[in-house]
Amino acid sequence: MSWFGVLQTISYTQAGRPEDTGGIAAADWPLLALHYGQVIPVLLGAWIFGQDMATGTRRMMFLASSSRIRIACGKMFLATLLTSATALVCSLGALTPFLGASERAADGVGGFQLSPARFGWLIGYWVVIALLSAAITAATRNTVIAVAPLLIWTIGLSDLLTNALPSLKIVFDQVFKTAYQSGFTPSASELTATAIQLIVVMTIGAVIFIRRDCG
Repeated sequence: MSWFGVLQTISYTQAGRPEDTGGIAAADWPLLALHYGQVIPVLLGAWIFGQDMATGTRRMMFLASSSRIRIACGKMFLATLLTSATALVCSLGALTPFLGASERAADGVGGFQLSPARFGWLIGYWVVIALLSAAITAATRNTVIAVAPLLIWTIGLSDLLTNALPSLKIVFDQVFKTAYQSGFTPSASELTATAIQLIVVMTIGAVIFIRRDCG
């Protein structure tokens, strides 16, 4: 179930309208599309490293710059920059239908308050999954290995497993989802766990990318 689906079900139930939880209002589709739009940062991250995975292209890239560390850092920075800009544009696009309706904007969508803080966490989440996708692609030289598991996990599997194993709430996507739903900053332990997960994956990806032979 998507983040937005969870939000909608909770808000309608709290409002005493459980009969509405089975459908999605037409005006709410932009937010649902924004959730599934996370495929964009995953693909962006994989593409930034994946475009140079061919042997000939990779050799030219390494000849152009003698520092693989600089190349890896530059690509990670590019992933962050492109994803941040894309996430901001997509968020504004999803909110545009509600900006002209003052009453709906004030009340939120299906009881969900449209606050900048919530979408700040969403943008941060997009950046994180783009960096994870980039790091996995750098380590494996395979965009499919990076893209497929990430999308399967973030779009549905994570929520299903977390319902059975609450301890998985410290996994990066669950931390961001909670922040997005509540609008509040996660606890220090949750932020630390998320940072550790990101740093470990990025470090492994960067080390393999830097030390791997060109051939």
